[in-house]
Amino acid sequence: MKKPVLIIISIIYIIAIAVVGFLGISARVFNPQIFVEGIQLTFDPKLEDKSNTINAVEKEQYKLDYKYLIKTSETVVSFYVSAAVLPNNATNKKCAFAAQNTAEYYTMEVSDLKGDYTTATFTVDTTKYTEKTKTIYFSVESTDGNKDVVKHVMIFIQKG
Repeated sequence: MKKPVLIIISIIYIIAIAVVGFLGISARVFNPQIFVEGIQLTFDPKLEDKSNTINAVEKEQYKLDYKYLIKTSETVVSFYVSAAVLPNNATNKKCAFAAQNTAEYYTMEVSDLKGDYTTATFTVDTTKYTEKTKTIYFSVESTDGNKDVVKHVMIFIQKG
């Protein structure tokens, strides 16, 4: 090769090293998926928190995270539970509610994601059972594929 060609290649090589050193090279993912790490539940104020009374059997058998009570003298009572995922910037913020004990005395209607919350509204018809207390047991899990993020809830409906 001729001397001027070698000099030009050497200059371009040195300039390339300087540019890479100054600007840097890094791999960037433009649409990273941020997975759900936790679920935060918000309960209707009508519900009384009894989570501090969860015993070892309930924790082992039902894997309970929350325990609530609602006392009512009405024939039909409604209440809600809302779920938000953590972190707030997770890619898929929707949660799935799954009833663990389906029964004819209550219905569960899950709304689509509104803002950062997925909400389930429960409607209980107390005329459809004779016992003083009935139970609703359900779970809430993320829909992004992370099956380790689940919350288990038990709500007791007490007549009177």
